[in-house]
Amino acid sequence: MDGMSRGTYELVVFAALVGLSAFWGCDGGGESTTGSGGQGAATSASSSVTGPGASSSSVTSSSSSGTMPARLGGACAADMDCEAGLSCIRPSDDSPVLSGGAAGGYCSKTCTEDQECEGGRCIVPSGASSGQCLLSCTLGPDLQFTDDDLLVSKCRGREDVRCTPTTSGTPLCLPVCGTDAQCPGRACDARSGMCVDAPSTGLPIGAVCDGSAPDEGGCAGVCSSFGGGADVCSQPCVLGGVLEAQDCGGLAQGLCILRPDGYGPGDDGRCAAACKSHDACAAPDWWCAHADFGPDGAGYCLLTPTDCPNGTDDCPPGFQCEATIYGPKCLELDPTTCVGNDCELYFPLGSLGTGPGGGAPTGGGGSGGSGGA
Repeated sequence: MDGMSRGTYELVVFAALVGLSAFWGCDGGGESTTGSGGQGAATSASSSVTGPGASSSSVTSSSSSGTMPARLGGACAADMDCEAGLSCIRPSDDSPVLSGGAAGGYCSKTCTEDQECEGGRCIVPSGASSGQCLLSCTLGPDLQFTDDDLLVSKCRGREDVRCTPTTSGTPLCLPVCGTDAQCPGRACDARSGMCVDAPSTGLPIGAVCDGSAPDEGGCAGVCSSFGGGADVCSQPCVLGGVLEAQDCGGLAQGLCILRPDGYGPGDDGRCAAACKSHDACAAPDWWCAHADFGPDGAGYCLLTPTDCPNGTDDCPPGFQCEATIYGPKCLELDPTTCVGNDCELYFPLGSLGTGPGGGAPTGGGGSGGSGGA
């Protein structure tokens, strides 16, 4: 796209192929724990998420190696890393407000009212006489690139803290883990994003779930509902920033990109599952989308392909009409495999290419390559 030439990944390339709407609700209760997820129409990455490398200018908070003590919401390894009057919620702790430990540590303090929390709110668990201070934040503006820079002005610019709506209407900066490595001696809970001893178990990221069912539809993480499409298991993550191994269990497992409209860098996102074939996704609603930065040619379950009853003439450039068990679909080609006009698909159809199909593809040739293998 014109004006999107910096060394980052375009969020939307073929907007016509993306029609995802997310409506995720509570991720573990009210604001006394992790707050409730925001609701609203969502967008996701398109079928072609490309770029030469992640931005290196994302900002992170100070840590125990810094010279200045961390403020409310800052990273820490011990109380001494925080400003006077604050203490460190470590990964090994069990915060009564967060229901676990904070990846990277989180400077906070015991409180009974908001006035005690400069720049934040006092969150008191139900039935308790006191709570803990959590940093406040503002959602938005809209994410433009998958690695948009994080800003110190929102949640201290941390890669492991997300700006999340709560039932009170005030978004708060909540810690979130993506891998067990962020929780030494413990595990990262894919449902709450906290470091715990006994993480939730169930279906992995990308599995079909029932958003109306209890206990997150059987997901180990959260069941995210998408208007007009299948509900799928996901987990919370931080939108934008360096595309590193922490979000979503690492790029080999997923990509932090699913979001409601108006959510941007540093805000509460959801993980799209990694894939190497179209049948690894929850078709017919989810198909594998190419991403240059994915390890070993991996893509992500983001694509909502256009139907092509008239063949490839219905498809945008770089796509080909392929017969699938769900009818003819416009799927992306791998230009590195082209011999003349004969190209292979970025990802094989797998089991989606058998059974009753709708219409023969026209032009381009190719029966589905091994791209992404």
